[in-house]
Amino acid sequence: MKIKEDIICMKNLVFFSKKIFPTQWEHELNKLNELTLQNKLYKSGTFFYSFKDNATVNTKKEFVFYVPIILHNQKKPKLQIGEFKNFLSIAPTLIYRQADNLDNFSLCLKEMKEYANRNSLILDDTVYVICKEVFNEYVFDVLIQIKIDKKKNIHFQKIRNYFRKWF
Repeated sequence: MKIKEDIICMKNLVFFSKKIFPTQWEHELNKLNELTLQNKLYKSGTFFYSFKDNATVNTKKEFVFYVPIILHNQKKPKLQIGEFKNFLSIAPTLIYRQADNLDNFSLCLKEMKEYANRNSLILDDTVYVICKEVFNEYVFDVLIQIKIDKKKNIHFQKIRNYFRKWF
């Protein structure tokens, strides 16, 4: 799935188990649609819904999966799920703690590379990380796409400059 420019991030709105099937998401999707209508924002676009993989809790490795939800100009949002591994964010709390702004984001990339050296989980894969950026006393979420190649080189780009914080 290609990343569009009109991505909105609703981080940590609801935590889901990996075993929940799309047919069980209707209630949450209806709530999502109501929020969209109430705010009169983004009648169409791509949302990233996040949930934790409960299977990883005992391993002390925290994985958060970001599931894309495509909203069309309809009464009910249409759900589209991408490959889980393509929307994998590893240790987002670590990124949040250190990426107070994008000026010191290189420190986060360094830690990501060290993490890649210790674990082969994210090698040759694309990882999406959310960090926060402070601008004139406002805090924005920024979605960063990180690609780690087989030589453990890190390539990254900012998908969108700012995300409006809804909560």
